[in-house]
Amino acid sequence: MPAPHMLAQSTKLTFTAETWAAVQAAITLRRRNELMLGWWHFHPDFCRLRNCPVERRAHCPGASPFFSAEDVHLHATCFPSAYHVALLISDRTPEGMTWSLFGWSQGMVTARGFHVLADFPTGGAPHATHAAPGF
Repeated sequence: MPAPHMLAQSTKLTFTAETWAAVQAAITLRRRNELMLGWWHFHPDFCRLRNCPVERRAHCPGASPFFSAEDVHLHATCFPSAYHVALLISDRTPEGMTWSLFGWSQGMVTARGFHVLADFPTGGAPHATHAAPGF
């Protein structure tokens, strides 16, 4: 579900009161008894965008996906329940687009394992097509 009225800066997101009101209104309107499980955001490949030399990208601390201190703060403030998760999508790796999931473990926001499920095959159950590193 989109997060309208969100304020995005290069290093942080802010969900405004208007964001929460719009999301809650959409959930209410859909009448599916839905529960907000988490949020997602995207980290672009800033090294590529800034035209950094390829040989320097491998050693750049920002070259691999990371959950920033601002991300942890937002998650802890807005998504404090044990079942809340955050999905980070990034194109910072040589492999291209990656997905990383973060959530609560022993009171801390940490990387979590997950599986991406393909469409349900006719008459069958979903199957895993990708497993991320994690628990």
